[in-house]
Amino acid sequence: MTDTVHRGSAETRPLIMDIGTGVVAGLAGGLVFGALMAVMAMLPTIGMLVGSESAVAGFGVHMVISAVIGAIYGGAVHVLGSPRRTVWCRGSASG
Repeated sequence: MTDTVHRGSAETRPLIMDIGTGVVAGLAGGLVFGALMAVMAMLPTIGMLVGSESAVAGFGVHMVISAVIGAIYGGAVHVLGSPRRTVWCRGSASG
C-alpha cells in the first residue's frame, strides 16, 4: 500500500499564507507594471481615482490595487487547492 503525500496542498497551508503570497506576488507585478506606467506618464491618470493628479498618488493607488488583486488570487488558489507550479503558470499567463 502506498501513501500519496500532497506537499503544499490546501489542507497543509493556512489561508493567510496563500493570501500573503498573493499579496507579495501582486506587489512584485505591480512594481514592474508601475514602472511601465511611469514611463508612459499614466500614473497621474490613476491618481485621479482618488482626486489627485500626482504621479506619486497614482503609483500608490496602483500598488494598492495590485495587492488586492494578488490577495484575491491567493485566496482563490487556496480554495481551489491548486499545486504551486500550476498556480505560477496560470498567474503568469493571466498577468
